[in-house]
Amino acid sequence: MGAVTFYLTATATTPQAAFDAIRQEAAAEYGWREDSGTVAMKDEYVLIDTSVRPHDEAMSLAVDLIARNDPRVEDSFGPAGCLEITPTTPGGGRAFLFFGWAND
Repeated sequence: MGAVTFYLTATATTPQAAFDAIRQEAAAEYGWREDSGTVAMKDEYVLIDTSVRPHDEAMSLAVDLIARNDPRVEDSFGPAGCLEITPTTPGGGRAFLFFGWAND
């Protein structure tokens, strides 16, 4: 069994609602298996900080945190990371980037 990284964005009123939505979507497509290689296997997320960044800046930070094995997101059985990003659609609610390791 190996692990793969994932980087997913979602829009919702809260980070929890966004997280729940992307987990449900991944589970519908790949199942809830522990080795699905998707965010569906994550039970929780950790908000890295409270800044709101453009998507590209948030993605760069997420990639860097993964590359540095940041303890908040290094465990494939631990939480996903979460960064709030600038929404791309006006009035579309808040947007979030979720990232981390998942077993495949």
